[in-house]
Amino acid sequence: EEPGYHPRFLLVSLTSLHLGPGEQAIISPRCKRPMTRSLVSAVLLIIAIAAFNFINLATARAARRILEIGIRKTMGASRLDIAVQFLCEALMCALLAGAIALALVEWLLPPLRAALDADLSFSYWSAPTLAAILLLFVVAVALAAASYPALLLSALRPAHAVKRPGALRLRQVLVVLQFAVLTALLTGVGVIY
Repeated sequence: EEPGYHPRFLLVSLTSLHLGPGEQAIISPRCKRPMTRSLVSAVLLIIAIAAFNFINLATARAARRILEIGIRKTMGASRLDIAVQFLCEALMCALLAGAIALALVEWLLPPLRAALDADLSFSYWSAPTLAAILLLFVVAVALAAASYPALLLSALRPAHAVKRPGALRLRQVLVVLQFAVLTALLTGVGVIY
């Protein structure tokens, strides 16, 4: 030991090791809070675009399903039965999309790791908590995005006109909002690049 040298020990939480400022971020200097927040914001915007797109497509398909809804209601199906059917259909689509997304992550992770020169890993198979969180997230997004179309489709009366002005206006607002979010996202990516 050198004279006058006094070792210093710090207690640091594990979450601060990778995202903390200054000395705490020595272990992983590339990963900083602003970058993490930016990436999380981008992911949330992409999920919002997908949810808006799903709502638009589901409500646009309402006109094609009026006959099916009318037959089911004539056979004694309640509004709840029809809403549950559409929620289950949306959940199955979301689970399939989640499986495809996981496959794409597995496929694109090595090139991304090489491009960023970083040790990135996504081991959801060895971490059951992460797999459960991913599954719950997919289910929550699916149910949130499908709730309005399910309620709209279950409330349709086949005897009425096919077009519903309220649903049409909402679809138009969602399309404009979807393109605005997409434009903002692409602008942000262009600025970062």
